[in-house]
Amino acid sequence: MGKNDISLKSYLSDKRRFADLFNCTLMGGSQVIDPNRLENSPTVMSVSDENGFMERINDISMRYRFEDSSLALITLENQKYIDYAMPLRVMLQQALAYDRQLREIKSQNKNHTLQGSGEFLSKVKKADKILPVVILVAYWGEDEWDGAKSIHDMMDFEPQIEMLRQFVPEYKINFVNLKEYKDSENFKTELRTFSGLYFCKNSKRKMSKYIETHKECANIDSDTFWAITNISDIGGLKGLEKYREKEEIDMCKAFEENWLDGMEKGMEKGIEKGTFKTLCL
Repeated sequence: MGKNDISLKSYLSDKRRFADLFNCTLMGGSQVIDPNRLENSPTVMSVSDENGFMERINDISMRYRFEDSSLALITLENQKYIDYAMPLRVMLQQALAYDRQLREIKSQNKNHTLQGSGEFLSKVKKADKILPVVILVAYWGEDEWDGAKSIHDMMDFEPQIEMLRQFVPEYKINFVNLKEYKDSENFKTELRTFSGLYFCKNSKRKMSKYIETHKECANIDSDTFWAITNISDIGGLKGLEKYREKEEIDMCKAFEENWLDGMEKGMEKGIEKGTFKTLCL
């Protein structure tokens, strides 16, 4: 896992941001997921039996406890590059999550009396239930996503076998392309600022313009500041070290003092010295 992936994973592991991302993209802005009801969950999904061993690692997984004490498993997959096998990969992760629950149920039932041949053979009681598993694929890449978003998209239903389509269960992934997402201004947390800055990271001119038009950048929280700098070219500037101990940072001032110095050394030719300073006024 690269530095950028680790930084993004760490940033979105915050329960407030995690809930905000799901509420805004998957729930249509409705505040369905309360971050106070989220609990960290294991990210490793594995199965081992006489047929071999299989393991998949999720980026971030949380258990969600509703008011009536029912539970759900919510997983976030951060995707920076196009994966043409994404639907199959997500389907396998979801199946392993269900399989793990089933194994736990069978283990618990060893100490209980099972009724009838159905429960005895399966080691699962008729009343046993598994938790729903929701997986969101958040694509943060620069390229246009041209990969499949469902199992059917990965299949070639030629004319002579088209009639089989209705018998092949469709499996669509929950997918959001953050670069094309139009409602990032609706995020309730600092994820709004992060999302806006993230897609400006390859252009100093665009980023300076964003900072100019979004006053919250004058008091940006340190987590967001370092997440942005770590996934952009400015993260290596030595002048940024003095901001390590600060909880809030004036992004405009930080970049004015350090980014312009980098430009003087040729970090980005063609941008006039003083452009960023002017935009920050």
